[in-house]
Formats: sequence, structure tokens, C-alpha cells
Amino acid sequence: MGRMRAAAMLSYVFTVLLGSALLGSGLLLLSGCGREAVSREEYLLGTLCRITLYGNRDAGLFDDLFDRIREIEAAMSVKLPSSEVSRINRAAGDPAAGDPAAVPVSQDTMEVIRASIRYGELTRGAFDVTIGPLVELWDIGGADFRPPPETAIRGALGLVDYRLIDLPDASSLAMGKPGMRLDLGGAAKGYAADELLAILDRRGVGSALVDLGGNIYAVGCKPNGDPWRIGVQNPFDSRGAALGAMAVTDRAVVTSGPYERYSLYQGVRYHHILAPSSGRPVRNGLAGVSILAKSALAADCLSTGAFVLGLEAGLALIGELPDVEAVFVTDERDVHLTAGLVGVFELLDDSFRLACGE
Repeated sequence: MGRMRAAAMLSYVFTVLLGSALLGSGLLLLSGCGREAVSREEYLLGTLCRITLYGNRDAGLFDDLFDRIREIEAAMSVKLPSSEVSRINRAAGDPAAGDPAAVPVSQDTMEVIRASIRYGELTRGAFDVTIGPLVELWDIGGADFRPPPETAIRGALGLVDYRLIDLPDASSLAMGKPGMRLDLGGAAKGYAADELLAILDRRGVGSALVDLGGNIYAVGCKPNGDPWRIGVQNPFDSRGAALGAMAVTDRAVVTSGPYERYSLYQGVRYHHILAPSSGRPVRNGLAGVSILAKSALAADCLSTGAFVLGLEAGLALIGELPDVEAVFVTDERDVHLTAGLVGVFELLDDSFRLACGE
């Protein structure tokens, strides 16, 4: 963890020296922000969380913000044995066990589960919060990585189905099958960002940037009244290189791509975005998907879901949703935009081509 945190901080310092501040996974802040900025960062939710406030005079606000992230991590992190998610997974037992027991959960966890089920339905299962057995099986990034055998993949696939989550009442949850596992890695950071936004709104903060390791919320405008200018990472270049940028105000921006977390085995790269339908890392010609939305939770779930769906189905889905926009980047360096980003998104790297909305 210390090595990962140091690497993230080094990358941030490097990009600041170049005149652009790194904002999480695949996103960059491309312009100056004024002199009243105060920032704080901590390693939480498995990533480096950085909050930058402008014009804030409330000395205790940072404590409240990071305490809220810690509350959410304590409930939802699969890495913490004491978390609600870990208790749910233990109560599910193994495939040979009896019916999984129901576990009491907090309002936070219940809200994320219910939202995850909705986005599972919306994406026709491309986003599936019960992906845990496959995540554990593949262990992308593990020290002794090797692709799992086909029989193991098939076995894990039989335990992935968000529709089997049992909600017997408003405050408890059970897995529908022994051996099922929740993994809230595709939703918890988005929920946390939305919760931080609510705190900032109550405290009257009108200009801030929340960066939870790839989940960005641009609060209000920059101190001078201009919108934030957020860049999208070039997935084929070093960290901090933007392929394009867009003006953002009061929106979350979340990117999913295969370039951030992966393992190599016998010269083949295996990335961490797994398809619930095949049980394997997604290979559909996409190099990245960035979602722009009012809700960071929505952007978090939809970035994964749209990436798994692929270009055509992903574009069609996002195009139907109100207040949601997307940038799809293909392996061929084509950049596809939803209608609301035409004229807003600016291409900065001429090795890419705007394939629509030109």
C-alpha cells in the first residue's frame, strides 16, 4: 500500500511541475485554479483521495470530509474483515454451504446495493455488484498472477448474478446462493463522492475538487467563475498526458479503462475489468470510457457498465439517459462522443480522431 501511495503522489507532483494537476485515474485538471486553494489527501478506499477547497475558512471541514470517507470504507471495503460487505460475504459461505444468512446493513450500504441493482438492470448485467468471485479468482495485480483455468472461471460465473441478491427488509441483505460475493469497488467511491458533495453544499462551499482515485467531482466553478477544464487521459501514453479536455461545472467525471490495473503473463496483458457474461477481462476494442454525470455514483457504475457493453451498446445506453454524457476511446484511437459533449469536448492530441460529432 505504501509503495502504491508513494507512486500516486510522485505522479501528482510530476504533473503539477508540468502545469497540470493529475486528478485520479484517467482524468486531469488542465488549468490553474487560483491562490486560495487548500488541499488534503489520505489513502482510503484503496486509493489516494485528494480534496481541494477554494475560499474555505472552516478549519474542521477536512476532518469531517475524510471522516465520512472512513465511515463508507469501514462499511464497504472488501479488504477490511470487519466491514459489512466482508460479513455479508462470510455469511454466504462456500458453494457447499447451506442457504446464506441475512446480515444487518447500514443505510449507506443499502443505498449502494439498491443503486447497484438498478444499474445492473439498466446495463443488462454488464455492471454486476456480485462480481466478487471472479475478482478473487483472477486476482489482477497479484504477485504470482497467472490466468485461472477454464473450469474455475465457469464455476465462478455460476455465482455472479445481481438478481439473486435477497433484500428481506429495509436493513438486511443475504446472498441468494452459497459462495456468492459482493464487490463494491465499482460503486463505493462514487457514493462517497456524492456524500462529500452533500457536506460541501451544507457548509456553503461553492468551489472545490474531489478526487477519489479516478472519481472526480468538480464542485461549482473555479474561483474566477470559469468552468473547470478536465482532461481525459491518453490511454496509450504516460500518466498525465491528455488526449482531450472538456469544460465541467457541478458534475462528476469517472473513467474506466484497461490501462490502470493489469497483470502480464507470458507477454499477454490481463486487465481488471471483467465481463460478467464471460468471466474474463473485457476485450471489445475499447481503450477507455469517461462518464460525465450529476451523480458520481451513477458515473462510477455507468463507466464500468458502458465499458463492458462496448462501443455501440454503450453509446446507445448513455444516449438514452438524462444528464449523462460519455467519451468512448477505441483501440484504433477513435473518440466517440454523446450528443451533449459535441462542441464541449476539445481534442488535444492529433493522433486521435473524432469519429462522431466532428
